[in-house]
Amino acid sequence: MTEQELYDCIIKKYGWRVQFIKAQEEAAEFIQAISKFLISGSYEDMLKVIEEGTDNEIMTSQVKLVLPFEELWNEYKEMKLNRIRKYITQR
Repeated sequence: MTEQELYDCIIKKYGWRVQFIKAQEEAAEFIQAISKFLISGSYEDMLKVIEEGTDNEIMTSQVKLVLPFEELWNEYKEMKLNRIRKYITQR
């Protein structure tokens, strides 16, 4: 089963609303892990950041599957990257 097929099965089984709630939960856990790592700097907390970041990548892939507007996703990403480029080059 491919990654895409797996995401399709998850969304069909639990529904997109449940997966969006799960995406919110995972985002909160990612924020918490980053905060904890910034305070402790420990290896264990670094691993937690990586784990939660991976969870967020998985959930973002599911959100993108439910909102399949690839051109818009790419347009917004490019807009954000251009804003960062502009900010960086102005400093």
